[in-house]
Amino acid sequence: MKTSKIILLAVGALMIIGFFAGLLLLRNGVQLLYNNDPLASRYREVKVNAFERLDISSRWIVKIRQGKECHIESTFDKKSPGGPTIENINGTLCFRVDTTCAETHTDSFFVRITMPVLRSVKASKGSDITITDFMGDSLLVTLEDGCTFTGMNHNIKYVTFKTSGENTLNITKIY
Repeated sequence: MKTSKIILLAVGALMIIGFFAGLLLLRNGVQLLYNNDPLASRYREVKVNAFERLDISSRWIVKIRQGKECHIESTFDKKSPGGPTIENINGTLCFRVDTTCAETHTDSFFVRITMPVLRSVKASKGSDITITDFMGDSLLVTLEDGCTFTGMNHNIKYVTFKTSGENTLNITKIY
């Protein structure tokens, strides 16, 4: 009986060691993937007041999720002259690009937004908007001139879409 207890304890200890070794390997793999993302280190916080609406023009790639506070991170350098601007105008967060900057800058600008309430999104000129894990009462989405809107895992009771031009809508897992 004494030998069987020792064997059981040894097997249990080996299983626990194996479990923690697997967790460490998984953690290292996730960190390696994160470090290989070239945009992950380029995001910088943008300070703005609380907002409930978004107005996006030009080639912005915007990821929106719900959170307790308004928080914005972007990859562009806000000190560059004539470059893109993000400003809050009466509760509407406006994303703008100067026309000369838009002509010379062919890449997209990346933005991550966390906000508690989203009332409306207006996008134009090739913006790409992704909303994930969002709950709300109603949402108005206006798309113009080649925009893409993706909504995943959200619970919004009433969503209204207004589109003009060639746009793409991808809606999945509405609760």
